[in-house]
Amino acid sequence: MSLKVVYTSIAPIEIDREGFKRLGVEYIEKPCSNEDEIIAVAHDAYAAIIRSEPCPRRVIEKLSACRLIMTPKVGYDNIDVTAATEMGICVANMRGLSVDEVSDHTMALLLACSRKLLKLDRMVRSGGWRVFHGKEMQAMWQGISLMRG
Repeated sequence: MSLKVVYTSIAPIEIDREGFKRLGVEYIEKPCSNEDEIIAVAHDAYAAIIRSEPCPRRVIEKLSACRLIMTPKVGYDNIDVTAATEMGICVANMRGLSVDEVSDHTMALLLACSRKLLKLDRMVRSGGWRVFHGKEMQAMWQGISLMRG
């Protein structure tokens, strides 16, 4: 009997399908947009990888062979952890995923907002140009360097 692993979305990274096959694991990648589709594809799966699709008690109770629900992200509010625990199913997430990316993106957005970058971009694209100033950056940089050490 082979184990079945179902990913209810499109994997954003390359999955080692041959590695799964060598281990005797049947890997299925099937995008699901609702609870019924998840149940149809994962009802007999040993593990379900669920990104942001809803996974409430109704779905979990239908996953008769499931021992693991994994979400490839930090948040897991789309999964009824209480129901999974009651059914003996472990729920796992990817704690710390993209921490550096999120902080870098936050800094980029702070700069864009502070310097009114989007407003300037729209103005230039529409053929206009005038100089205007956003907030001075020196105090912000000092605070950032204190946080980062």
